[in-house]
Amino acid sequence: MDKNYEKKVVVILGMMRSGTSFLASWLRFQGIDFGNEFIAPNKLWNEEGFFEEIELRKVLEKVKKRTDNLFNRLLINKICKVNLYDKEKQLIPIIINNYLKNKKQWGWKNPFASYIWKDELDSIFKEVVGEKNLMIIVGFRDFNSVVDSLMRVTFFSKHFLLRVHCKLFPNRYANKFLDMWIKYNSSLLVFFEDNQPNNNIWFLSTIYLNNNSKIVYDKLVNFGFNIEYTESSKLFKKELFGRSANIDYKFNPELFDEATSILNKLKKIESSCF
Repeated sequence: MDKNYEKKVVVILGMMRSGTSFLASWLRFQGIDFGNEFIAPNKLWNEEGFFEEIELRKVLEKVKKRTDNLFNRLLINKICKVNLYDKEKQLIPIIINNYLKNKKQWGWKNPFASYIWKDELDSIFKEVVGEKNLMIIVGFRDFNSVVDSLMRVTFFSKHFLLRVHCKLFPNRYANKFLDMWIKYNSSLLVFFEDNQPNNNIWFLSTIYLNNNSKIVYDKLVNFGFNIEYTESSKLFKKELFGRSANIDYKFNPELFDEATSILNKLKKIESSCF
């Protein structure tokens, strides 16, 4: 595994609907290799593409599907704790090494990985890549926008029962998604706090990136990535990022207060990173 210790790797974490695909597309446009065999774009979720290589995603999809299925969605269960099986812990390093064989720099992204990163994936990536060559960027977005986006994709889901259920119980769905936002970002905050003072962990919103892409670019170059600068705003499509289903719902006040506190912490960390 020592052969990978001079290769630069960036991992993009962050809950779905938080701008992680846009961040990956910007990094890829500048020259960081995210691979070639991606999952297909999805007109409802992201018609511009996700930039997630298929092989490792398939492994994590199996982990996710242990709790995320249509039956659980209709029950509106809160997101549950999941762990990797031993065979998955053995397979993931093999896949990463295969990705790195002919690459000097590599990028990887998977939103679900954020939820199990702290407990499961961080140690695996550090063992394969080496901590000093591993850059982690956490993409985040305000919870109102994320929940609204998730309500849209649920409201227009291909599953008829899910669409009807969402229309009948919008508050329950909105608060499930808010709870999900809290758990994802809380886990990432704990990971950040546990790994201080590691300067290779950044929190980055799409708003900051579009206003300060040169600053982010310079920090990536200083880390060791060989990339060519492009303004992120030139790739950004506002009409796709802000789509809404225009569904009325109300948040649980306690969840709202907790999410507000977490969002303030995310913004504070972002300002300290840049």
